[in-house]
Parts: sequence; structure tokens; C-alpha cells
Amino acid sequence: MKVFISPPASDSYFSGVRSMLGPLALSALGWMGGCQRDEGFSPSVTAAAIAAGSEVSASLVAGHIQELVKVRQTESPVASTLWGGQPLRRLQAAAYIDSYLTSLGLRPVHERESRNEIDTENLYVDLPARPGSGKESGYVLVTGHYDNWHLGADDNASAIAVMLEAARVLRTKSLSRTVRIIAFDREEEGLIGSDRYARAHQGEQISAMINMDCVGYLSKKPGSQSAPPGLGLRSVGDFLAIIASEPSASMLSSITRLSTQLPSPVSVLGLTAPADGHNAAAAAFLRSDHAPFWRQGVRSLFLTDTADFRNPNYHKASDLPETIDTDFLARNAQLVVAAALALAEED
Repeated sequence: MKVFISPPASDSYFSGVRSMLGPLALSALGWMGGCQRDEGFSPSVTAAAIAAGSEVSASLVAGHIQELVKVRQTESPVASTLWGGQPLRRLQAAAYIDSYLTSLGLRPVHERESRNEIDTENLYVDLPARPGSGKESGYVLVTGHYDNWHLGADDNASAIAVMLEAARVLRTKSLSRTVRIIAFDREEEGLIGSDRYARAHQGEQISAMINMDCVGYLSKKPGSQSAPPGLGLRSVGDFLAIIASEPSASMLSSITRLSTQLPSPVSVLGLTAPADGHNAAAAAFLRSDHAPFWRQGVRSLFLTDTADFRNPNYHKASDLPETIDTDFLARNAQLVVAAALALAEED
């Protein structure tokens, strides 16, 4: 497993992170300062990506979380038969996603499947590539799950809010590749929706994937960040973690570099992990909807605030909008929009 760090400002920060990771983590995981030297995206693609990211509306993103929590409150939770009767909510969030995307003039596709007495409903919408780009057959996926325990402001209304804002901004862009925005169902019960989608669409040419799960919680308190066994992280939970499979390491490097070039830079900690999860640290990174795509060899990144390794409200009734750091969330949204456009345009 390799570590990439994106400093928000200076080399002194970079050195500080190096010391916070500790010698054991560095020797076991391997320090990779190479993301600083990576050439990244071309200047023209970078400029277009930054311009797209600057169109993100922080108020709209935060507003989606408020609305998603509000509509979830109108839904009676269903006890999950797969997870000990946990209170699962799905349907009202799906309706909200459909309604908002439709209001943008887009046409959401509802992909329903019933198997083994479990129904799933994945929603997606395509932002089509311009004709004649030469890359029309490739897809860039921007994804997250919409089902949740309790009301789920961070898990996972935060990711859905970013996805909806990405759809709003990118729908007007001239894209070389189609960007597909996907809201997966039943992630909380074992990645059921994303696994079904990955199997059903295995023949499609997926150029890249950005999957988000919990991207709105930040803490600057010392000791607020913990880590999976065997992985040393800095002890302050004030960064966005981006985890890549080994085939996605160069994409991680490019996105990490892009994060430093935004008008409101994002503090990123990047990791590359084997997709098979043969150790405890890697297994912890397979708990979201990118995992079925990693296993298919698709270039995929997992963006997260690290959930239960930071957020004390994870999978609790206290996961509410007032716990979200809206500035952190908006910065993450800018990065996702910029990254999606850059991946759609890269050679």
C-alpha cells in the first residue's frame, strides 16, 4: 500500500505529514512523494477542470443534504433482514434524486432488479459526450449510494449532494467522454446495488470511476482521526482520503495534483491499496461501491472522510446536517467536479 499526500499550501506541511505518519507506516506502506512530481493533466484540461470546479455552489450542495434528510424523515424505515433489523431508508431519497435531475432537464434511468427476494433500484443519468470527440464510447462514472441507516447526513447524503451538483455543473459542458452519474441502492447491506450494476454493465468501456462515501465530516481536534489496523494516519481528521486500486495509482497522482491547483485547495491524503483486500487495512477500503469495479480492473478512486475512523455519528441517529462541515464539503465538491471533467477530457 502506498501513500500520497496533497498539501494545501507548503513544503513545510508536506514534511509535517511525513512525520505524523510515523516510521512504521512509512516503512510498511512506502512513502510516495511522487505525486508532487507527476505531470498530471495537460494545462488546457487543468484550466477547464478548475473553471468547472469554480462553478460549484456551496449553498446548493448544503441544501441538498437538508432536503435529503427532510424527505427521509417522511419515510418509515424498513428493518433490514440482512443486517439485524437496522432501520434502512431508501425510497424517498431515490425520489428526490429523480426529481432534481429531472428539473435539470435530464432523464434519469431507473435500473431495477429483483433477485433472491431482494429488490434494488439504481438510478443513473448520462451527460453525453459531444459527437465526433473520438472518445464517445468511454464513460466516466461519478457514484455514491443513496440508501442509509437513520437519516444519514454524512452517510451518504453528503455524496449524493456532490453528485447532484456535479450533474448541474457538467450538464452544460462539452465533454469528450460521457459522464454517468449513478446513485447506487443497498450499499449498506453489502454493496448489492453496485455489484448488480457492475455485472450488468461489464461489457461497457469505463474509462474511470469516482466513488464517494461520507465526504462531509471534518474535525481539527487532536486525536480525532483513527485508522484501520496496520495503517498509520495523521491523528487529526481534517483531510479527504482518496483510495486507489493499484491500476489506478497514476490517476490518483493526477487528481492529487489537481487538488492543489483549485482556488480553494483540498487537503488530500491518497493511498493505493490492493483490490483483493488480503490485509486488514486493504479490506477496510473495500466497504463501498467502488469494490466491484476494482475487482473488474476498472480505474477507480474512493473518496471518503474515512467515516467511522473519524465521525462519531457514523451509522447513528446523530448523523444530522448540523454535523456537516459545509466548507469542507464544498471544497470536496469542487474537486469532484474538476476531476470528473479532467477525466472526461484526458488523452
